Amino acid sequence: MSSVSRKKDRVRLEGELQGQGYGKLLRGLQERAPFLKRFPSWAEVLAFMQEEASHDPAKDEVLCAIFQARSEDRDARWNTVLLTMFWPGLQSIRHQKRHWDRDSAEFWQAIVCAFLDVVSRLDLKKRPTRLASKLCCETIHRLHDLYRKIWDQAAFEIPTDPQILDSFPSDTWEAAVAKVRAREDEEAEVERLRRHMLAGRLGKEDFALLVATRVHGQSLADYARQAGLGYQVAKKRRQRAEAALRRFEGGER
Repeated sequence: MSSVSRKKDRVRLEGELQGQGYGKLLRGLQERAPFLKRFPSWAEVLAFMQEEASHDPAKDEVLCAIFQARSEDRDARWNTVLLTMFWPGLQSIRHQKRHWDRDSAEFWQAIVCAFLDVVSRLDLKKRPTRLASKLCCETIHRLHDLYRKIWDQAAFEIPTDPQILDSFPSDTWEAAVAKVRAREDEEAEVERLRRHMLAGRLGKEDFALLVATRVHGQSLADYARQAGLGYQVAKKRRQRAEAALRRFEGGER
């Protein structure tokens, strides 16, 4: 999808939000959250939400009201509202991670699907603050999961014809094998952490933190920034999570 097509889609969605049905949706939301009465239309809501001050607590009020309404009425139009609202953020993800997929159209569709999947899974009880940062961060994680499957499949699709294998320098082939083995080790570690999470010994946020920083090698500072956490908060959270797992596993890890 070209930038021109994406721009047209954005204009179309913004125009759709000005329709009568979405106006009624906004009025219902204003009854739930009086703060929103300051905005006469969705255009003003979007303008406010897309301002650079991403940590404005008032933005959490808006998103909490939307997600609470969405969980109650299951109206698919909320997805349109959220997609339009976070369009600039998704565009930023597309630009930052564009090297993940050379097919711009496919990549954009994957980003949208990842975002909507994150929207469907969001639990306000677990984190009712800094929701905008959480949505963007979790979208990147979900997108990475989607592409990880593609990368893993490509890594294992190695030619086995002896003549083809002989054409590779030995160091190149050994490096490729080492990468596959390293990836298998990473997958095993992720699966270990996932079992702890499913058993309730590790929270979802702690799981994401350990996978990102201990398995995939992301720096704690980068993860903390993306997750909207202070560095010391992220550091202590990781220490507590790892200590809990060591106690359960008898100090073996």
